[in-house]
Amino acid sequence: HEIEAQPGQTILDAAMQAGIFLPHSCRSGRCRSCLLTVDSGETEATVPELVLSDEDRMAGHVLSCCRVPMSDEVAVSGARILTVPLPTEVTSPARISSIEEIAEGVLAITLRLPPKLQFNFLPGQYVQLRKGAGVMRSYSLANAPRADRQLDLIVGRVPNGEMSRYWFEEAKPNKLLTLQGPKGAFVLEELAGEDVLMVATGTGIAPIRALLEQIAAQGPSE
Repeated sequence: HEIEAQPGQTILDAAMQAGIFLPHSCRSGRCRSCLLTVDSGETEATVPELVLSDEDRMAGHVLSCCRVPMSDEVAVSGARILTVPLPTEVTSPARISSIEEIAEGVLAITLRLPPKLQFNFLPGQYVQLRKGAGVMRSYSLANAPRADRQLDLIVGRVPNGEMSRYWFEEAKPNKLLTLQGPKGAFVLEELAGEDVLMVATGTGIAPIRALLEQIAAQGPSE
């Protein structure tokens, strides 16, 4: 695949703009989901790639979410191309529809979006939420798309967490938040003839629950 990157555009963003969907998650250099190898050419990191080891750097490994091409041509390899197109990200208001403590230190939250908003997502993706002008935090969606178009979250208490304090002490139905997403590429691809093992602990069950709902809706496989 040959793609063109605009000045200052990351490898990941350039690929996505060209319709080539690469695995990724945090988009901020804090995970290894978008790891690939630079075979030739020069690139520059926009943020420190703290998750890369010295061995990674010696091997030419970089994170495509925060690497900008600095030479006329850059050749990369080792990136798996997703077979599923990822939905377009949007920014929108979102209201709390319901909030319930389902276990000690764990909340089940349902959000509703504006009726006319075109918000499409794939099970396994996440959104970022912000209250007012405060901090923004990421939350996996805990449901597959459904008829009422609402979004489920499973949120655990984080000691001294600013958003955690909001959820457990301030949040009420009809409170307004700002939502950005969907984000991430933790999605199902073609499963024909494949066995799938999913493992999750704690509130990490959220994206797994969404994926299981998707599989159940597709019916039994041959």
